[in-house]
Amino acid sequence: MCRNAHNIENARAVFDQEMASVNTVLRLMRARRNELAPVFALPTEIMAEIFALLATVDVPRCYRHLHVRQYRLGWVNVTHVCRRWRALALDLPRLWTSISFALGRKWAEVFLARSRTAPVFI
Repeated sequence: MCRNAHNIENARAVFDQEMASVNTVLRLMRARRNELAPVFALPTEIMAEIFALLATVDVPRCYRHLHVRQYRLGWVNVTHVCRRWRALALDLPRLWTSISFALGRKWAEVFLARSRTAPVFI
């Protein structure tokens, strides 16, 4: 009985590994498919300027709605679109230079760290 349970557990582990591999392949295929979108034809420099403009008009903020504190990440949402946009935004210190405590201390620390050596505005 114990031997059979051991075999089943090993079989499940093999299936789990195979499913993880399939998920990895699917993720990579989705990323390659996304790269066919027209926006991916834009040079990195143009995307950086678009992100910089967005950062000036769609600032992260906190507000109250029905006595509940709600957060709006604003331009930071571009980091959730795809890996390319995330990598680009994280690699642009000038996007992170407007430090605000509206989202709390943790976010202010994140912004400060990501601004690196760029001059910051508090």
